[in-house]
Amino acid sequence: MYYASSEQNIAAQMRNTFQEYKQFSFRYNGVLTSILVALGLAGSLLLLKQIEMQISRFLRIILLYAKHYLPLPDNLKNVLLE
Repeated sequence: MYYASSEQNIAAQMRNTFQEYKQFSFRYNGVLTSILVALGLAGSLLLLKQIEMQISRFLRIILLYAKHYLPLPDNLKNVLLE
């Protein structure tokens, strides 16, 4: 009888400890995952912005060289070089 009650107490303590850890782990992992997702999205947006700026800069350089070598209509040159 003593052994059964002792094992039940240990099992109950282990269940309580595991339940507390599970709740803590769930919260901690949720917060950590949210932070990592936010940083990942911010990094992706910054990368896309840099790529967009580099592409527009590259296109302006190409158009500056192209206007000397290609006969483009004046209205198209003005629109493209703005």
